[in-house]
Amino acid sequence: MEPWPTFEVLAETVSAQLVINHSSSDNHFSSKLATSRQYHFSPTINWPLALQRAGCQADLAHDLLCLLVKSLPQVILRVQRLIDGFKDPDIGSLIHKLHGSTLYSGVPRLSALCCFLETQLQLGNHPHTLTAVWSALLAECHAVEHQAVLWLTQPSNSTVATA
Repeated sequence: MEPWPTFEVLAETVSAQLVINHSSSDNHFSSKLATSRQYHFSPTINWPLALQRAGCQADLAHDLLCLLVKSLPQVILRVQRLIDGFKDPDIGSLIHKLHGSTLYSGVPRLSALCCFLETQLQLGNHPHTLTAVWSALLAECHAVEHQAVLWLTQPSNSTVATA
């Protein structure tokens, strides 16, 4: 069975659970969201989650997302080479670092993909047996790059208005 359908359900579940947990359990975070001029939620970038993970500091959330985006070209290059059949003995380390970065950047789909891949590699699955997931990771990296450029260039999207 192809891992993609199972992963798609996992990614949607993880994304939905993150939003539910973080928007309903933290009143301070919820009140910050209620006073924001504008915030963005998409399957790729979840700005409320990014703000929550950055302690409701819009500048920090912005910087963390920028750092993640700056790291993506190297990730894309290495993953593409892996898909093309080249060996990469340190791919697990790369995914571990990327996963850590995604946890603070408001990118739940990319985070869920990294989590899935990291787990599969730790369980001993060979990277070349996960081609569909690597392809999904590449697609999501490109989506994050594209949406982050649009998102980060609009100043009103990354600021929180005071009441």
